[in-house]
Amino acid sequence: MEYPQTPSQHFRVETLAPALIWLLVIAAVQPLVAITTTVMPFDVADAAWRLRVFELLLATTSQIAVSLVLIAAVGLFSERYQAVRGASIAAWIQAVLLIPILILYSLDVFQVQRMVPLDQLKRFHINALQTAGTAAVMVPILFWMGFRGMRAGKKPAVIDVEDALLIDKEPLPGTLDPRVIN
Repeated sequence: MEYPQTPSQHFRVETLAPALIWLLVIAAVQPLVAITTTVMPFDVADAAWRLRVFELLLATTSQIAVSLVLIAAVGLFSERYQAVRGASIAAWIQAVLLIPILILYSLDVFQVQRMVPLDQLKRFHINALQTAGTAAVMVPILFWMGFRGMRAGKKPAVIDVEDALLIDKEPLPGTLDPRVIN
């Protein structure tokens, strides 16, 4: 690739956008990697372990969602429509996965609350409600973002100048139509 003497705005965006998109993808995946390494060794039979894992997953929901919105925005402004559609699909996947995680988290809260000391029970319930409430609000937002992102991620159709100058199959009046000679 030959670099121009004075780079245009379009050239600058085309040069930087892919790196920024991949950086945001890593930022979106990073919390999941951190959670996986934090909860080792896996002990699915332990309700307290499951509660901790679900709480960590639900707590990172907004960070991942913001990364997906930023990926879609950078993709939209740099005309990388595959990135916009990819972020939309990832938002849908996240929303769909949040529903069973919320249900399982709620069930584990009821199971683990018996092990919480009485003086810390109120704090435990408030923390659980905040975590689940934030994630529950994110579900419809993520579905909406996925829907709107898929619409925005369609590549614009090329418009023929001749067709753009027609209204109801009739040429524009007067000097607005370049085919009309004054």
